[in-house]
Formats: sequence, structure tokens, C-alpha cells
Amino acid sequence: MMSGFSPKPKTIILSLAGAFGALAFADTPNNTEQQKELNTIVVHGKRSADQKGADDVYYKNVSNAYVGKEYLERYRVQSAGDVLKGLNGVYNMNTRTAGGAITPNIRGITGKGRIPVTIDGTEQTIDVWMNNYGVGDRNYLDPALFRSIAVEKSPALTRGVKSGVGGAMSIRTIEPSDIIPEGRNWGIEVKTEFSGNTVAQKNDLRQFLGRDYRTLSPIGATADGVSGMPDVLTGYTGKPSPTALLLDEGIADTKFSGGKSHTNFKDDRQLMLSAAFKTDITDGLAAYSHRQKGNYYAGKRGYQSYLNNPIYGADACYDQYPDKSWREKDILCKSSASLVPNMAVLFRPGEEIMNSHTDTKILLLKNNWYLPDNQKISLQYMDNKIGFGEINPLITAWILGFAEQSLNEPVQQAPGIGTKIDSKTYKIGYEWKPQNNKWIDLQADMWRVKTDSNRHQSGGPVVGVITSDFDYDLWYWCNIRKKPSPNLRGESCESAMTWNAYGSARTHEEVLRMIEDTPDKIARKLAEYDENNRAITDRWMGHTGGYYTITPADKNVLTDQTNQIGKMMNLAELKQKLNQERYYIEHPDRIIVPGARQRTDVVRNGFNLSNRLRLSDKLSLTLAADYQRETLEERTDTADSNDLMNTFGVLTRMAALGGPQSAKKREWGANLVFDWKPTSRLNIQAGVRYQNYKGNNIELARQRAARNPWYQYGLGSDSYVTGLMMPYYELADEEDIANQKRMLQLYDPDRADGQVAEYQDLNRRFKEKNGYDFDPHDTLVGQDTRFYAKSDGNFVQYADGNKNTDVLYVLRRKQIIPMNAGKFDPGKVQITPEMYRERVNNPQGKSGSYRRYIPGSHIYITPGSVREEMERMANENQIPSKEDNNQALEFNSDLNRTAWIRHQFGEADRWRMPQEQRAHSWSPMLAVSYDLADNHRLFARYARMSRFPSLYELTAATGSGGLYGSETVAEYSLKPEKSTNWEVGYNFNFAPHFAKLRQGDLRLTYYSNKIKNQIDTSNEDGGMIQYDKAVSKGVELQSRLDSGRFFASFGGTYRLKHMVCDKGIAFKFDYYLQRVPECLEGGFGLSRFFQSLQPKYSLTLDVGTRFFNEKLELGMRAIHHSKAERRNYDKLIADGAGQVYARNGKPYGWHAATLLDAYARYRIGKHIDLNFSVTNLANRYYLDPMSSTPVPGPGRTITFGIKGRF
Repeated sequence: MMSGFSPKPKTIILSLAGAFGALAFADTPNNTEQQKELNTIVVHGKRSADQKGADDVYYKNVSNAYVGKEYLERYRVQSAGDVLKGLNGVYNMNTRTAGGAITPNIRGITGKGRIPVTIDGTEQTIDVWMNNYGVGDRNYLDPALFRSIAVEKSPALTRGVKSGVGGAMSIRTIEPSDIIPEGRNWGIEVKTEFSGNTVAQKNDLRQFLGRDYRTLSPIGATADGVSGMPDVLTGYTGKPSPTALLLDEGIADTKFSGGKSHTNFKDDRQLMLSAAFKTDITDGLAAYSHRQKGNYYAGKRGYQSYLNNPIYGADACYDQYPDKSWREKDILCKSSASLVPNMAVLFRPGEEIMNSHTDTKILLLKNNWYLPDNQKISLQYMDNKIGFGEINPLITAWILGFAEQSLNEPVQQAPGIGTKIDSKTYKIGYEWKPQNNKWIDLQADMWRVKTDSNRHQSGGPVVGVITSDFDYDLWYWCNIRKKPSPNLRGESCESAMTWNAYGSARTHEEVLRMIEDTPDKIARKLAEYDENNRAITDRWMGHTGGYYTITPADKNVLTDQTNQIGKMMNLAELKQKLNQERYYIEHPDRIIVPGARQRTDVVRNGFNLSNRLRLSDKLSLTLAADYQRETLEERTDTADSNDLMNTFGVLTRMAALGGPQSAKKREWGANLVFDWKPTSRLNIQAGVRYQNYKGNNIELARQRAARNPWYQYGLGSDSYVTGLMMPYYELADEEDIANQKRMLQLYDPDRADGQVAEYQDLNRRFKEKNGYDFDPHDTLVGQDTRFYAKSDGNFVQYADGNKNTDVLYVLRRKQIIPMNAGKFDPGKVQITPEMYRERVNNPQGKSGSYRRYIPGSHIYITPGSVREEMERMANENQIPSKEDNNQALEFNSDLNRTAWIRHQFGEADRWRMPQEQRAHSWSPMLAVSYDLADNHRLFARYARMSRFPSLYELTAATGSGGLYGSETVAEYSLKPEKSTNWEVGYNFNFAPHFAKLRQGDLRLTYYSNKIKNQIDTSNEDGGMIQYDKAVSKGVELQSRLDSGRFFASFGGTYRLKHMVCDKGIAFKFDYYLQRVPECLEGGFGLSRFFQSLQPKYSLTLDVGTRFFNEKLELGMRAIHHSKAERRNYDKLIADGAGQVYARNGKPYGWHAATLLDAYARYRIGKHIDLNFSVTNLANRYYLDPMSSTPVPGPGRTITFGIKGRF
């Protein structure tokens, strides 16, 4: 008989936790009298670094997490971000997008500088362009040589830890003591590891670079993809941008798991060699690690959850409901369910995931010198060479969108060129801690990190050629692909081959013998080209041959020639086209080049200095200072275009202007921290941190000095926006009615020299009150300034109103909402949303109840009709109806519509050098812990911390201001982010209550983090603005027990709140009625804070057991996370405010998932360890939370390894 019990993931995890707890306590004596009395033995020992780190999780006065070397070696790391699994409340962003990078997310907070990641005290975080997701931050690392990861989950002033507004992550690499066996003065460690579920990467397009595209075989290509055209602002500049290659479909062939795929261990292998020594005065370490891993296979179980979900905003969905309103259609077709990707259409269950490979080589050298008087000098060098595939979020979204709506047409994944990272770290440290000296406990470090990266993710064509061979491309289509080229435009292959230069060839080998581009052939082609275009060139240029000079006047001359989309070209465009075609013929360059390359060089130099003074047995003072200088040099290969169809040109230009630019910044800070223990139970820590910052936009200054038009302020505009005119209608008062009546009486349309003085005086007063000139005409031109309302609530035009029974409304245009630092200031709104609900009884001597105010832009006046649209937001596209308030007044047009208030600027402003940004800040901290009893502790802490703009944020805030078509605003400096953090918690050490327990701890914490002035992406244009505040609140549980035979740990995180609040941003979505909440769960559409929304709750369970005198250890890990919740999103869609999220780069939703991992370790003697693990034991098909690319994680993976110590 089948049981009615349903084994839900959460139930399994909680049951396992309880079961192992019971096993641990099962043999605990109940009668203490039966215990034998033992003599007291005093053992003097020192905790290891891992023991201290694990204990700090429960006893430190800041919430933290820790994993040591032994835990890091338990489970295989597929992508670098997987190393963070098992850290309660800590996630990695975009784990599958880039397998060689770590981007931590703590309690929903992420971003460069918010959670500094240090490796042995050094930083190397860099900004990277993520296409439609803006810019992200990455730490390029290989966990192979990690010995520990310590995480602080909120700001702190811990010595030796670089903290940010969201906490800190400190990674330590292995030390000589980890390699040298106890009692020896040298040691060697050899570790090798092999994993299945992988297949060698065979489709990296790097293999084609530098080759003539016409020689490729058996995978061939044609150079007739999207092409880059001359620069739209600077005209013909010489060498054109690459034309995209169209490779044969075989390049994207993938394999599927099954058969021997799980035991194919040759395509994922790692070797690590470490050697160390020590003497009385020095020790040293040399370690080298090399890992090669192919593409992984996706899991299979549960893939149905990522099929047949609603397709966001699909036309097919809207077409199903022809009788429903647009709002009802949005509810059905844009719900949060549509954010869950149908990724199983593109990434099929069990399929090879292209571009998921990695190849890393690491060299680590350490040397410590121990000098007299407890002095120590440390030298360190680390060289990371990391190669990995990247899965482009924009291209994947495009292909997936096509796949979702064309289910009958199979689609393929997109191959790419892998990323190459070369990072070098240099560090020298000094410590001095003389014995019996309470004034000196000194630590100092100087370091330098240089990271060079080559990525191919700008959004342009991954590979292309400068000049295509038109005849070859046609031949290849007809003879190899067996179908006509799209460029034939209906002409048959048989016809085309009669005039094709390669038409006589029947095989590819024959073509190869005919494709030499000799000078004679080039000369003949030029002569033919000139003759074919003679009629055009003689007519429009007056001569034939050579390059044609483009003058400003050419743009005003319209020719009879059309471009690719059928639009008539002006003379400048015609000359550009002819110049480029001539360049193609004169300089045939068929060599395959990268078309989306981004080269980034980041250099960080810094030092850290601290000294602890023991003022008394109960009081110590720590003084610390740190300094860091960061320089970024960014170079992007750009495909320019004036062709609206050239998507790649637009994307790469966005990457160059919108992505990280060359810049530099300097930060320094100083800490003062007291640690006071007035009683044995009470501990108080108090401190303050001062920070100072300055930054410069190098690239913008460089390009403006060169007068590059792409970097001019305003990007071609001659004004910037300072505010918004927000017209409204008001019930006319007695003065309005009397003055308008009198002006209508005085108005004489036949007076050529102007109206009488009385009329002019009345009009002056009218304009001062209403913001525009009175229009006496009863025509449609003037009727948007006044209308009548009837007692039944309907409106009529002014000319159709009954002055005896209807009430008059008059337009007011005096309400201006200023714009500061790229945002509106809604505090300056004069007519608030509540005032639009005010009613007046019997106004103007007419019976009835009428609204006092009516939103101006909600009124639509057409011939014979006046209607109000209250449901529809007047600014659905977040822009006013009128581009310029002055123009609206000048032409007396649409005066009831919102309009920009603009400020004109001149040529000097256009090329103004960017100003150096400077800021400083003070941040206090207070932490108190109190032992209620020997094993019960309460703690509370209050901490503030500041964060200054990253290099990317610096450049985005001082850029052109009009990159994506948004309006130019005044340039402004970003203020520091300021976080305020509260934590309250309870610790319980229950081990003393059970004799068999070595360890038993529990910690419960409530946290609240508020970040003011959060710097994030603007929903409108992708630029940088500062939100009023971001708030995160939640509770965490962490526990552990270890009885020797059994051990376990359990952690859980529950999110109470994760909101972004900003009145100005909410205002721009609904100017008048402000129906968009000031605070939104997750945040506003395009912001990174919205993308960093963690699951509502997460559970992590580790259990294990030891046998054979602890030589054999078996264990399992279960990680569960809830599904993505978007309740706020669905409510706004239902309220008609979906425009808050109607932007590219929306976060993907995910389903709840439970991942099970298992491991075994067996020690043979003192020298050999055998390791075995299985990750994703159930072979689940899942999507990692907070993924910007809809790519499933790896399926079941078996790993075995051997570690030898000598």
C-alpha cells in the first residue's frame, strides 16, 4: 500500500537534520551517576585557522560564514562561482555566464565595492560589459589554491578585512604549513582530479582567426552577414568595420549525455603540485595548478518546468484575446510567469552547453622570513592565466526568443570566442609583534594587481572580415549549401553562375586555385567598378575614379539613389557608399578577425597598515589605514554604422560608450577601533572609519580633447533638461471668468497694430497666472486651454458648452517639477494626487459636485469630443508629450501636454572637460555582546559604511547624457552610498549539555541593511543615477553539531524585505496620480538591485559520518531555494504600471530546486587520500537564481581524485 507521505525537498532536508541530530545524541548517557570519574587533564593547544574560522561563525560580533580547505576539497567546482555553495545567505551572480569568475551576492546586495573580494588582502575586481544587462563586476579566480573563504555579511571594522556597505569576502590561499607534514621541515603535495559529464570544447571560434575565410573546410563560411558601415557622425574614416561571417550550421553541433558521458573523465582533469620548506628563519611555498574542463552536459529531471511558460509580451499571446483591453492582455501576457524562460527549447535536457569550458593555470610563490624580535617579512607572487567560455546574455535572449516562437524550427546555441584573463599579483608584507610590548602589534602590506582581459562580448559579430568576396559567397551558397544566396534576390543559381568569377568551378579545391587577389586582378576590378558607376559618378560628382571628399553641404543634396531599405540617399551618403566600395576593392582583406573584442587592463596598487595597542587587560585600541589606486584602460573594437538595420554596429557602439571606459580613482581610509571587555560577560566594540575618494574620467577627457563627436556633451543636442512642465486644469474662479469674458469683448482680429491697452493688461495678468497667452479663438487651436463640464460628469468643447448650466475649466501651466542629478524632485509638485480627488459643490453658481483639478495630459480633445483617460498613465514611455516647452508656447500647440523645460548650452559646454570627482565620509560602528550564561550569548551591532562610485559608475555619470536616446541632463557628481546596518542575535552552545558532542552551536540573527543614495542603473536609458534608498531585512539560522562519528550543519535564510525606494523614479512613471509605489520589491526594472533579488528563503544542510578511526568520511549536502517571487511585479502589471519593468534586461525567473551532492574521502596511511564525489546527484535540470543568461546548470557529475603528501 502506498504511503500518503509526500517527500517534499524541504521536508527531506528538515527530516535529515533531525535524524542526524538524533543519531548524534543517541548514545548520550542519561544517568550521570553511571559515568566514571576521570582525572582532570589540562591540554594546552592552539586552534587551527580552520577551527577558528568555523568558531567565528557562532561567536564573532558580526554575522559571518566560513569554509576551510577540507570543505573546499569535498565537492567539485564546475564554475568558479560554485565555490560559494554551502555559505548560508551567500549566492553567486551569473554563475553560468562566465565559468571563471566570482560575483558574490550577500543578503541580496552585490556590486563592486559593496562586497569587496580580497585574495590574501589584495583586490582585483573589475567591471565588465554585459550588453543589455549593463555592467557587472567580476573577480577572476580559480579556487584550486584556496585554503579558506571567510564572509562577513554586514559592514565591520575587522582588522585585516576590507569591508563594504554589504559586507566582505576574504579569500586566503594555501600556506607552507598546509603542505609540510607535522614534524617535518619540507613537504610535497600532489593532487589530481578527474570528472565526467563533460565533452571537449570543439566550437570555439578562435580557431578560425587569422585565416582567409574562403579556405575554411569542412566547416565553411560566407562573409555576407550583417556589416559595419562608415561612422554616422564622422563620415568615411578609412578601414570599415568587419562584416559578420555566416558559418555553416555544423559549427554549432552539440552532443548529448548518455552512455559513457558520465564516465568520460578525459575532458575534465586537474593537476596541482605544491612544494614547501621551512627552517628556523624562513619558509617557502611553490604551487602550480592546471585544470582543463570541457563543456558540461545539462541535467534531465525537471526540464518540463522550463517549457511552455508564457512568452513575455508575445504577439501570439495578445492575438488570442482580441476582445480584451490592453491592461487585461498585459496581465495575461506579461505576468511573472512569463519571466521564467523556456530555456529547454534551446538548451535541451542532457545537451552539451556550449561555451561552458574553462582552462586555468595558476602559479603561486610565497616566502616568509622570520627575523629577531618577532618580526616577519612576507613575499608573494601569484600568476593567474584563466581561459573560459562566455555565454552572451543578449545573443542568447535573441536566439531563445526566436526558438520560443518557432517551436517547429530547431535552433542551435551560439558559438563564440573564449575569454582570456592574465592576472598577476605582487605582495610584500611586514609584521612586528615584540614580546611583552603592549604598544606594538604591527601589520603592513604593499601590493599590486595587474589584470589584462580579452573578452569577445561587445555585442558585435564574433568573427568577421573587412572585405568580403561577393562572387565566392554566391558560389558557396549555390554549390556547397545547395540553395541560392539571399543576395541573389530571386535570381537562380544557374543564372548567377554564368557571370560569377568562380562559376566554372565545381569543387572547393578548384575555387581555392582561383582566389588569388593579384594586383592585376585588383586593377581590372577597379576599372570595371568605375565603368559600371560612371553614369552615377559623372552626374553627381562630375568625375569618375578615386575617393570623393565629403563636405557639410553634401548632406543637403538629395540624390536619386536608394540605400538598402529603399530610402533616398543624400550626396554625403552616396559618397560614403562609393568610397567604401572602392576601399573594399583596393584593399581586399579576407582574413578572419574578431568583431566583438574588448580589451581591458586594470591596475591596482595599494597598501594596508594597522597596529593594535593593548591599553589594559580589558581594553585595546586598533589603528589602521589603507590606500588604493585603481586605473582602468578599456579598448573596444567597434563596428560603426549609419544603417538602421545594422544591429551589430549599434551594439558595439553601445559597448564603447556605455560600457566601462578608461578612468582612474584613488581611495584611502583610516580606522580607529576600541575593544573593551569591562566584565567577563560583557564585550563592547566601538570604532569609526574615515574615507576619502577622488576619481577622473580619463577616456572622456581624452576624446573631448580630440573633438570626437561621439563624446561631446549632449551627443549632438544643444540643450539639456532642467525640469518638467506639468499642466493641469482647474475650476475657473470669478477672476478667470470675468477677465476672459472681457478679453473676448475687447478682442479685435482686424487690429494690425495690436490689441488695445486694456486687453494687453488683462492678457499680461492672464499669462502671469496661467503661463501662456490667452487665445480668443473658438477653434481647435485654442480649445485645449479651456472646456466645459456638465453635471453628469461629461466634458464638452468650449464652443459647445452652455455657459448657463456648465462649469468652466481653465488650463494652468505654472507647475514646473525641477530635475536634479538626473531625477525629478516630486517634492515640488504643487497639485498632489490627493488634490485631484477634491470636489467642489455648486461652483460658479451652477448646481452639482465637480472636481477642483483635472490632470492636463489626461484630457484628449478632438473635433466634437473631450474625453479623459484616467486608467492609462499619461507618460507610458516615461517621456513628456512635448520635447520643448518653449516650442509648445511658440506654436500654441498641445498646451495641456507635459513638456521639457530646457536650458541651452553653447560650443564651449559641448567640449567641457569632465570635472574630477571628490568625496569623503565618516562611518561609526558599535557592537555589544553579553553572555546571559556560560553558553548563551546575546549580541547587537550598529554599523555604518560608505561606498564611493566604481570606475564604471564614475564614467557613466560624467558621460554624454544622451547615449540611448534619453534626454540630456546636466552633468552631476555621484554622492557616496551610505549604509546603516542593524543586527540582533542569539548564540547557544549546546555541546556541554551532551557528553558525546565535540561541537554543538546555534546562532539566530535578525538583520536590517539600508543603503542611502544607492548608485544603480536607470530604468530609462541604462545610465547611472542614485536611488533614495535600498532596504534589505531578514532572519538567518546557522547551526552545527559534531559527535565524532556523526556531524552536521544546517543553515537557513528567510528574506523579509528587499526593496528599493525612490520618489523621483516612481514619479516619472505616473506624473499626475503617482500610482507607482515609492518602494518596490526588488527594485525598478533595469536596476541591478532588481536583478540581485535572492530567493525568498534558502536552506543548506550538510551531514556526514566517519568510520575506521576517521580514515573514511562520507557525507552529503542538500541545498534548497524557493522559486522567484514577483508579487510586486504582478500587482503593477494589473494596475497598468507595467512600464516600470518594460525594459530589456529583465531578470529571469526560476523554479524552486533542491540539489543533492555526496562525497567520500578515504585516507590510506599518512600520505594518500582518495576522494570521490557526485554533484547534482538527482541530475536536476535547473536555473541558478539571479542568472542574466537562461542557461541550465550542470547535470550529475562524478569526480574522483587522489592526493598524495610526501
